[in-house]
Amino acid sequence: MPEIEKVRAEYEPKGLGFLALSLDSNSARVKDRAVELGLNMKVATVEWVQPNDFHVVPSTLFVDAAGNVVDTAEGPRDRAYFEAKAKELLKGSAGMQVARP
Repeated sequence: MPEIEKVRAEYEPKGLGFLALSLDSNSARVKDRAVELGLNMKVATVEWVQPNDFHVVPSTLFVDAAGNVVDTAEGPRDRAYFEAKAKELLKGSAGMQVARP
């Protein structure tokens, strides 16, 4: 999470939006964890997500301005990955695929 937070700080002002999703429905616990992780992005709880919807935690969904999931990544990623993806998304060239470690 710290890696994506660094990218968020750089690319959010350029037009990318960032939202962290927690599978924990306890919003107080989620807020505390976000502070622990140093997250400054919005964090939402998603009670409607079934545990089997995700094969790996963390998973990253890349969503366009219309709300379409345009790409996903399973597992932890480094800053270089998120920066490359941010640049790709700003260009509008993301393709639908699942990236696995």
